[in-house]
Amino acid sequence: LVSHRAAADPSSDGEVAHVYTIPYVLSMSPPTNVPAFPIDDDGNKKKTETMAGIELFLPVLKTSSTNMQMVFDKNNGVSLGTMVSQTETTSEPLTGYQVDSNEKISQLGVSLAWNNVNMKTHVVRGMPYGTVRFGKQDGKTVLPSIVSGNRPVSILVDSDVVKPNSTDSNSYDKNQMFCGSFTNKPIEQDPKHAAPISSDGKAHSYNVQREVVFHLAQSDFTWVAFFSKPVRVKCHSDAYPLVSVPGEIQGVQFRLDVVEVDEDVNSSENDDDNELVVRMALFNECTTGKSIIKEHCDHLASLGYETISSKDKSEAYLKVLRKGADLYPKSPL
Repeated sequence: LVSHRAAADPSSDGEVAHVYTIPYVLSMSPPTNVPAFPIDDDGNKKKTETMAGIELFLPVLKTSSTNMQMVFDKNNGVSLGTMVSQTETTSEPLTGYQVDSNEKISQLGVSLAWNNVNMKTHVVRGMPYGTVRFGKQDGKTVLPSIVSGNRPVSILVDSDVVKPNSTDSNSYDKNQMFCGSFTNKPIEQDPKHAAPISSDGKAHSYNVQREVVFHLAQSDFTWVAFFSKPVRVKCHSDAYPLVSVPGEIQGVQFRLDVVEVDEDVNSSENDDDNELVVRMALFNECTTGKSIIKEHCDHLASLGYETISSKDKSEAYLKVLRKGADLYPKSPL
């Protein structure tokens, strides 16, 4: 593992800590001011929440005669974790974490556990997935959230295809998922930049048996999130209105929340069976070729051969990711 702006004190709130695991730059500092949707009409009184978890970035190599850097756009990252709040018994910083003493550590991997929530992650060199394990707290499974600074183009639930047939919420497709608007009210969108928002603007919940695939607009990245148990989810998305006015750019443009976990599946005295494992992987970094960062597509084109991220092989790569979704490496030697 290559440290990239390591934390001086990981137990502190808001401490920025990055590690380059290849292919991702992994951060332990997801957004701390996540809007609690829906937002009230009074925009000056937006309720926000603090998120604990991990954040994944796909970097671009930048070089000069004296320097080499792995750079990324922070808005193109995707965070996986849970919302945490202060209680009377909370004595340590909300987002603080430490090396998990119950797991082995090696030069290729380390496990981390959060101090105030029953949640842990395994950081492994070369990992195609970001992994977070959600245990039980107060008798219930900790509920995950996925957050991004990009708005979605499409969202598919348990689908065998990669692209949806339509972004129109009035067209029926059992595999398509539609979000609520930030205000849970209908919104007239620019059809050229339409996000998958329901016709009534409300966030309806969906049953997920194994996975959610979501394509993000600005980065052109397509991600897949795997769930070890059936869950029920809902989401909120920013939108590009038909008539736009100048305003503040939202740091969070997409939020997907697990609202219920099927606790009866794989239930036993084994801790591993009682937890929910969520894994997130990027399987296409150049989905349409229309991105705010052209280097990802330019790099693939310059190679002269197809890779797992190439359009013709992305579906085959997704099949590989599905096969490995239930294998959890921790500290390989």
